[in-house]
Amino acid sequence: MKEAFMIFVIMAVILTPFLPSLLKGKCPNCGKRKLDTFEPEQAEAPSPGTYIAYFSCQNCEMRFERNKSGPLVPLQSDSIPHVTVQ
Repeated sequence: MKEAFMIFVIMAVILTPFLPSLLKGKCPNCGKRKLDTFEPEQAEAPSPGTYIAYFSCQNCEMRFERNKSGPLVPLQSDSIPHVTVQ
């Protein structure tokens, strides 16, 4: 029993560095797990009760927005002129 527990602990320690890449969102355009969140510099103030998150794909360089927990919607290029990637 102790050996099985130690194997589980060692596997958990080995897999820990890969967790951030496994938990990233999947890009609907290219299908890769390279979505990062960003905050636009010049965005209008959202009305109370709304939550809009912005995402940028590192692979295909497309930008998306998500209202609450809805689907990812591609952004038009002129809606947010300049972004800061975090």
